Amino acid sequence: MKSAFGFSAYGKSLQVDAALGVISLVPTLVTRDGERKGPHPAHGIYAGSSLQFSLGEGREIPFIEQQNIAIAFMHQHREQLRALSAFPGVESLSLGLHYRRSVASNVVMFSIDLLPRLMWHVLDCGCSLSEFVELDRVEAGVA
Repeated sequence: MKSAFGFSAYGKSLQVDAALGVISLVPTLVTRDGERKGPHPAHGIYAGSSLQFSLGEGREIPFIEQQNIAIAFMHQHREQLRALSAFPGVESLSLGLHYRRSVASNVVMFSIDLLPRLMWHVLDCGCSLSEFVELDRVEAGVA
């Protein structure tokens, strides 16, 4: 199962073609409100439009490296991300990181360390941050 990490701009009334006309970033995936998610009716329809920009495979790239890749991307594309964040119809621009870790079966809580530079760039670009957590449970004393 693939688990990309990267940016997503979403909005119910987002006009994706108009947004793509003001930025030069090339999205990995474009969805349009009301379009089918797949060929079969059971796949449903998109409730909102989005532009998604994958930065890599979250299950394969260590969490700290995902942060560094995101920082470099935000630094390089600062103005475009800011323009996208402020574009009419964009309800959210978010950076999603994938955190995967093995933990003992008796662990009930943990924390995730984020780089301060990452947080600065997230705020500067006008986006939010989400961490998608995947825990591999192992017997206590093995992790």
